[in-house]
Amino acid sequence: MAKYKNIRSSIHNWAHSFLSIENYDEKGYFVKELYEAAKSENAEEVTLDVLSGKLSPSGVLTDRLESFLLRRRESFINQLLSQNVEPQMISSAVLKLNYDFSVPLASLVGFSFRDPWKAPEAATYTTEIIAVDDRGVEHHAMLQEWWR
Repeated sequence: MAKYKNIRSSIHNWAHSFLSIENYDEKGYFVKELYEAAKSENAEEVTLDVLSGKLSPSGVLTDRLESFLLRRRESFINQLLSQNVEPQMISSAVLKLNYDFSVPLASLVGFSFRDPWKAPEAATYTTEIIAVDDRGVEHHAMLQEWWR
């Protein structure tokens, strides 16, 4: 049975996974690609419409990021279903990242990467995911950086 009370947990878990070092391919990590694209555009705020895949500002979208975003809708739906939330219960979902480029990158203590040159930067940012259900109720979840 579908449960509205599971939406917050479900969107939190999806965002946590999507922005983790588990989201990678043979060329690198999503969080690294996103940080580098945002920094090159000096985009301190990046927003992803989870359902449509639109990333803003549009200058942040690179071919590499687009390849990661192709899987985002399927992974989002799978996460919802795994927590007894029907996808049609969600009318919108937005992931917001706010980078602080003025803060030096943190040291990665306790992490070991097979290919260290591919390792994502320990950048400082805040993350919020907001989903609106089919009743118009907003569900919010905040996340820490992947390296904390």
